Amino acid sequence: MNKNSKIWTIITHEYMSKITSKGFIIGTIVAPLAIILIYGIIIAVTILSQNETALKLAILDKTGEIGKELVNRDTSKFYLVNESEEILKKKVLDSQ
Repeated sequence: MNKNSKIWTIITHEYMSKITSKGFIIGTIVAPLAIILIYGIIIAVTILSQNETALKLAILDKTGEIGKELVNRDTSKFYLVNESEEILKKKVLDSQ
């Protein structure tokens, strides 16, 4: 395309008027900052919630079969108890 043509002049003028507008400049700066902020919030929530997953679940197994299997699969999440259901319900209600 010839740089002296009228179409080239119009394209150049339109392009320059769009990229020098306040909206384009603000959008060019704000959009990446918003993306970084969103990822930062996701990472912060993930880091802060890691301590909450350290809780173990008590397994009351009256048959003596299923509970052992669960505990053997993942001892970091489960443990066996030999207490009655009423005592366990009270501990749950007391947030223990």
